[in-house]
Amino acid sequence: MFSFRLEVVVLRLEVAKLLNKKGSSMSFEFHEDIKEMDFGGDKLYFNKPLLVEGTATNVGSGILVRGIVDTEIKASCGRCLQPVNACVHEEFVEEYVRAGEAQESLEKDDVDQGEIHEYHGNTIGIRKEVIENVLVSIPMKILCDPDCRGICCRCGKDLNSGDCSCSEEGEINPKMSALKKWFDK
Repeated sequence: MFSFRLEVVVLRLEVAKLLNKKGSSMSFEFHEDIKEMDFGGDKLYFNKPLLVEGTATNVGSGILVRGIVDTEIKASCGRCLQPVNACVHEEFVEEYVRAGEAQESLEKDDVDQGEIHEYHGNTIGIRKEVIENVLVSIPMKILCDPDCRGICCRCGKDLNSGDCSCSEEGEINPKMSALKKWFDK
């Protein structure tokens, strides 16, 4: 499980107008200015505000929220540590039911497993699901280029800017020298 720290982001939908009529819907749009986020020990910086837009629809059993998350982040390349900009554009669909109204056992299981989310009163908080969608859209290893050569493990030189003067073979641990003889045969 990834841990992340994020500045306070509200992302709440006021759905009182939707609750009385099945099929009714409303559009929403949020612009949240986030500076940075801690993500698995790394820092992600946001180059532009987080844009969340979509619709919320009363589907009878609850409120179905469909939307798009759009932003741009800056992180470090996983090989050479140079800064990299990455676009985040992720669609999401989430279902919300009023707390205590998941009556059928199948729906209750879905709520327990996080497939359906509960809300209280007339407000749905979509912050957690939006942030999860941002994190899911980020590659596990962000690279500046698919052919990035990384840094030399001995001297630390960025190998994208040229070769280093370290020998290819490197030093062998004396405890492993017997194995080298075996491979030389």
